[in-house]
Amino acid sequence: MKIAVFENEYESVRGAFEASNLLDFSNNLKIDVYPSSQSAQLNEISDYSVIFIDIDLSAKSQLDGFALIQKILSLNDTLKSKIVILTGNNRIEEILKERGIYSSQIRIIIKPTNYLTISNAINGKSIDS
Repeated sequence: MKIAVFENEYESVRGAFEASNLLDFSNNLKIDVYPSSQSAQLNEISDYSVIFIDIDLSAKSQLDGFALIQKILSLNDTLKSKIVILTGNNRIEEILKERGIYSSQIRIIIKPTNYLTISNAINGKSIDS
């Protein structure tokens, strides 16, 4: 299973992803980490089973997390169910609504997080942050 992680501070969540991969997926996940929006081939984004997106991507990123979500959905609107937002902002749902990209299909993880929350997101289970 392929997982995409758009996170410029991957070290802050690395332990949760590695533990999830080891404990719940027998190290069979292929985790591709992208520190910026332009570091990925977005035309191949549908190849991923789950797409984790940090809302506050680096200043070096051409797109922030909000714009990246909009770009991905403009390529293929059915990818909503694959998107998981990573954020430290507990007002994220309000902000998504304000920007016109809120969807109950887009799941949200409030950082800091743990391996069980990451595993649940990958498995499509309920995320309780």
